[in-house]
This record gives sequence, C-alpha cells and structure tokens, in this order.
Amino acid sequence: MNLQALRYVVTIAQTGSFNKASQYLFVSQSTLSRSVKELEDQLGITLFNRTNQGVNTTHEGEKFVTQASRILRDISQLEGQYLHSGRPEQFSLLLATQRCSAIIRVLAVYYQRYFADKDLVNLVVKEETTENILQLVSSGTFGLGIFHYTSDQEEEVLQKCREYQLEGEVFHRSPVVAQVHISHPLANMASVKPEDLLPYPHITYNDENLTGIHYCSDIATFNPAIQKKRIVIHDGGTLRTMIIHTDGYYIGCDYSNFPLVDDLYRKYIPIQGVNFTLNTMWVKHMGRRLTQAEKCFLEVLDEAFAGVPR
Repeated sequence: MNLQALRYVVTIAQTGSFNKASQYLFVSQSTLSRSVKELEDQLGITLFNRTNQGVNTTHEGEKFVTQASRILRDISQLEGQYLHSGRPEQFSLLLATQRCSAIIRVLAVYYQRYFADKDLVNLVVKEETTENILQLVSSGTFGLGIFHYTSDQEEEVLQKCREYQLEGEVFHRSPVVAQVHISHPLANMASVKPEDLLPYPHITYNDENLTGIHYCSDIATFNPAIQKKRIVIHDGGTLRTMIIHTDGYYIGCDYSNFPLVDDLYRKYIPIQGVNFTLNTMWVKHMGRRLTQAEKCFLEVLDEAFAGVPR
C-alpha cells in the first residue's frame, strides 16, 4: 500500500467514475484499474461496485476511503509544515471554480499583488461544475472552491456541503439579470420580463444541467415549445464572443458595479418576477486551516466584492 494508491482510491470514490478520476489525476484508466485491483488483492476486500453508470464504494470500501482521506489530509499538512524547510518558500493556490469573469479578474489582481515577485509559484485554476468542485475540494485535490447557486436552493446546497464535509461562506448575493450586448434591442430597458427574452437565443453552458443545483442559465430552462432559439457553449471566451456578435442573452449575476470588470460591451438587465438571488460561495474542507496563500486570496476576494451590492 502506498500514498499514490490512496489518492487514486479517494479520487475514484469522490468522482464515482474511473474515467473522471483519470482526468483529474492525469493518469490512464488502465493505471487506475491496475492499482485498485492490486490494492484490493492486498487488503482482501472489494473497494468498489462497478456498474454501467460508474462505480460506488462497498461497505468496506466506504470505511477505507474515510480513513484514507484522513491520512491524505494529515500528510498534506505535514508536507506543508516540513517538506520545504530550508528551501525557498513556495506560494501555492489550488482553486476550483465555476466559469466567472469576476473571479478570474480577482485572481489576476491577487497574482500581481502576492505572486509576481516570488520565485516559486503554483497557481492552479480549474473551471468546473458545482458537483465536481465539491468533489475536488472534499478530496483535497484543490484547497478552495467557488460556485454559484440560487438562494431558493440554500438548504440543499448547505446539506450538500455537509455531506462533503465542506465549510465556507457566501461573499456575494446578486439579483438575476440578463446579460446582453450594448447594441441588443433590449439593452436600453430598465428591466425585462421573462417573456421579453423569448424571441432571442438563450445562451447556456452545455454542462449546467448536470450539476444537480440550479445555476444561472437553468433559471430559464429550454422548452422548444415556448423558446425557439438556444445557443449551447462550453467556455467563458465563447460566451463573450456570442454576446458580442449575436442577439443572444445569458442569465447570470450582475457585475455592472464590480470594479475589476471592464464590461464596456455588455449590459446587465434585471429580470422581473424573480424572487431569489444568485449567491456566490467559497468553500474549503471542514476543519482544515487556510494556508497563508489562501488567506491572501480571500482577502483580495472580499476587497473586490466589498463595493458590489449584495
């Protein structure tokens, strides 16, 4: 038994899939399968039940994963304390986040303030869905996670965090708005009704319906009987391009007063009749102390959002 095998097993359990685990760990599925098989033979137990939908832990596997996760967290803390003793200090931030231009701008400011003059820097940003963010932070693969959810899902989100042994706080609550280009026919309206949007393409990310938690564009679920046009995209750069060059709209947070976003091409129009907000939350593993690099990032985050209406 070795630490690498423990990391493999914990990640497989968190993702529920050998395929997803191999992507996160940057190893082949065959390597994972061989490692798990060798570990199961060594332990004399079966760790996973394999199905067409993925894998889930057996009763013995669940107990093993719980203990393995605890060991990996302890090892990580020990490495942080002693491994780099006598070496130049390494500044490291591992952040899993949903696609969000405001967060990326905060990261840029954070880098310039704290990382630009350092010799050893490890800044890793992974844009993911809500469910995957929770899994990555819970497993210890990433230190911090940031995601959006609608306020009517608050209890479900908090319960999900408890299940993953995560804690954190909401740092921004935004009204629900339609994001359009400044030349859009609706751009000069003070607010819009949902029916005002129907003639125009709804731009949405292709994986939002897989999160299990309502996210921005899921507020206007696509129904071909009512809404005739939809544009499905994959990344933030494509979103920007489609808003600029089409009459489409995206439903999301209001960053019109966010000081770090130079949004000269985009208008944020409040949507009438929406009785909830879009909340943005950061999370870490429950009980784990923040690193100095993480504390600095959260300070920049709070500073950036301090003047934005909540």
